[in-house]
Amino acid sequence: MPKVLRRSNHVIHEKTGGKVFPILTEQKYPASYSAAVSAGLAEKAKNARPALSTHIDDMAEYNTVFIVYPAWWYKMPMAVYTFLDEYDLSGKVIYMCVVSSSSGFTGEISQVMKMEPEAQVVRGISVNGEKVFESRAKIEEWIDGVMSNW
Repeated sequence: MPKVLRRSNHVIHEKTGGKVFPILTEQKYPASYSAAVSAGLAEKAKNARPALSTHIDDMAEYNTVFIVYPAWWYKMPMAVYTFLDEYDLSGKVIYMCVVSSSSGFTGEISQVMKMEPEAQVVRGISVNGEKVFESRAKIEEWIDGVMSNW
C-alpha cells in the first residue's frame, strides 16, 4: 500500500478504532511507479475487475465503511470496483476518501451510489497526495465531524 494511503488510513483508524482492511489483488502491481501507472491504465481501459487476495469473512458485522483510495487515471482503482462487486453494502454508511495529486473526486460518488443503491454513500474528503503528510489536522477534523453524527 503506498505511503500516502497508509498515512490516511492510519489517521482514520486511530480516530475511529475501526479495522483496516487492505484491498489487495492476487496479481501484485509493479514496484516501479511508471509500470504501476501503466498497469492501472490498462485495467481501466479494459474495465477490468482484478481478483482480490484479501476478503472479509462477515461484512454483516460492519455498519460503516470508509473507502480510502488513490485516484488512478481520474477514478478509483479497478480493485475497488472488484471489492464493491464482491460485497453487498446495503444498509451501511460508506464514507469516501480520495488521495489525489490533482483530480479529487471525479464521479466516483455517483458510481458507488449506482453500485450500492441500498447504502448511504457520503462524499468524504479529498486529500492532496503531495501534501498528505501535512494533512493530518484536515483528516482529523473530517473524522471528528463524521463521528459527531454517530
